[in-house]
Amino acid sequence: MLHAHAEVPGLGKASTVPLAAYKFAHGGPSIERPPARLGEHTDDVLKQTGYDAGQIAALRNADAIR
Repeated sequence: MLHAHAEVPGLGKASTVPLAAYKFAHGGPSIERPPARLGEHTDDVLKQTGYDAGQIAALRNADAIR
């Protein structure tokens, strides 16, 4: 099963993403929002793994991350 988003922020166009291939009699899986933009959670993930703001900035300046 696929779910179509009319517009994805940062992408500027429609996008289709996979959804679970099953359905329950009363409800089931759903998608409430579009997928994350490229790099949207990068800073949070790196901070949680021990990188500080200066190290993250250096990675971004080196085009190693977005």
